[in-house]
Amino acid sequence: MIGSCTEKVQTVRNLLFPRKRVSERLRLLLNPGMMVFLLFAVCFSLYGCGKTEDSALKLYCGGGIRPPIDEIIGQFKLKTGIEVKPTYAGSGVLLSQIELTQEGDLYMPGDELFITRAEEKGYIAEKRFAAYFVPVLLVQKGNPRNIASLSDIKRSGVRVGVGDPKACAIGSVTSDIFEKNGLADPVSSRVVY
Repeated sequence: MIGSCTEKVQTVRNLLFPRKRVSERLRLLLNPGMMVFLLFAVCFSLYGCGKTEDSALKLYCGGGIRPPIDEIIGQFKLKTGIEVKPTYAGSGVLLSQIELTQEGDLYMPGDELFITRAEEKGYIAEKRFAAYFVPVLLVQKGNPRNIASLSDIKRSGVRVGVGDPKACAIGSVTSDIFEKNGLADPVSSRVVY
């Protein structure tokens, strides 16, 4: 079993980026089994790696991607024997937890803003990007209000559910999208967090 923080991070790095010829790397990365582990590349190694000698990796992960991450964690443990203990919440909440506890091995926020903040505070040892969130409009089954574009949410009677900009990455991104499209004022009174 792997013990030290450095050994854990190196094991994850070796699984994600083995030292092989480029064609072998591509073939490995395109293998469906290994694609699961590629998502872990977006995780960030935190300085300190926690205060305990527990061999499990402590993952702080944005709550919006919990279902696929739970599946990846299970497959990762089968492949490596390394346990990953996740904490799911909004990216800002997670960063606050990291600051308060001074513990953790991996940080997977939903927005680059939180990466920058963590770097400024000295928590990031290494980073890799492997995935991006894409904001979408979700409508009620059957789309009874006939919402086909972003501008349709200005219509009377349309309630808009968004993430809280102070708590999660998608909330901040949504606020920016509304502002850039002139929707902040017309929609603000109908926003539900």
